[in-house]
Amino acid sequence: MNSRLPFISACFLFLSTTACEQAVSIQGQVQVPLEVQRLFSRERPGRVVAWWEHGGGPQHLITLCGEDTANLSTPFQITSFGCVWESVVVAMADLVPAASVATVTCGGVDSTTGGALRTDALAEAEAIVFAGKKSGSCRSGETTVSLTLAVKP
Repeated sequence: MNSRLPFISACFLFLSTTACEQAVSIQGQVQVPLEVQRLFSRERPGRVVAWWEHGGGPQHLITLCGEDTANLSTPFQITSFGCVWESVVVAMADLVPAASVATVTCGGVDSTTGGALRTDALAEAEAIVFAGKKSGSCRSGETTVSLTLAVKP
């Protein structure tokens, strides 16, 4: 029994110093200017997605079909377990996967328009969140951010 005590103590020390189950919440808005919306149409719909580089996978925010006549703004919230440190939140507009085009709901979010992120985004934006927070200490945090999509050159 005494031979196991150092092992158990070492395991406890490791877990207590490395475990990190903190809550991270990022709330924001993605601004979608008309010039971005006009890149898409009913025949070639797009989707706006947002994600945090440390978790909370991509969220499909809205489907674009080029039908709007004004800039639009769509909210998002990313909630994840992890540690708060300086990182990036990204939003992008890409084409809806071809297999989903026939079932698109313009202006809405449809579970069938998800799928893998494309590498050929037509518009994007990113922002640094939790600026100045360096890795090494794990704590909870929340922040807000506003992203404005810009057409990629």
